Amino acid sequence: MALATSYYLLNSVILGGIPESVTAARAFIREALGENHPAVEIAMLLGSELVSNAIRHSRSGRRDGGRLTVAVVVAAGVIHVDVIDEGSTDAIPEIPLQIDELSESGRGLWLVRELSSAWGWRDRATGRVVWFEVNGPDGAAVPDHSRSCQSARAAGPVAGRYHQIRAGKD
Repeated sequence: MALATSYYLLNSVILGGIPESVTAARAFIREALGENHPAVEIAMLLGSELVSNAIRHSRSGRRDGGRLTVAVVVAAGVIHVDVIDEGSTDAIPEIPLQIDELSESGRGLWLVRELSSAWGWRDRATGRVVWFEVNGPDGAAVPDHSRSCQSARAAGPVAGRYHQIRAGKD
């Protein structure tokens, strides 16, 4: 018999599809995890990359009043972050074959791939979810205040059709 994993939805926020939301997403992730969490800097960096991509490549950033959601979920030493946008009919998340080290853009998903333990995406009727996971040392993904957080198995990485790009480091 397999044991069920409990997921804890630390928090979620709805942001406008505007460039200023990148900074707001970083602050939100820091607040959700706690400033002293050992993986907070990586989670903030990767979350801001996904929010930037949502604003640049989805309807969330292409239409007036566009919105996106950032959700932070933790389970058994893993931070799981979803960025949910309004979708795009002309682009799917992919990493370019060549990364230009001097370019000011184009490296976001490459960073997500390199620094996360897993990442992927799925389309939903209302948009697209791009997600990543970061492992915390010895269960550090669950902050001290997690006992007061809402238990949310359905909010975790369990529902819907996911395109998992990579799990684990090679």
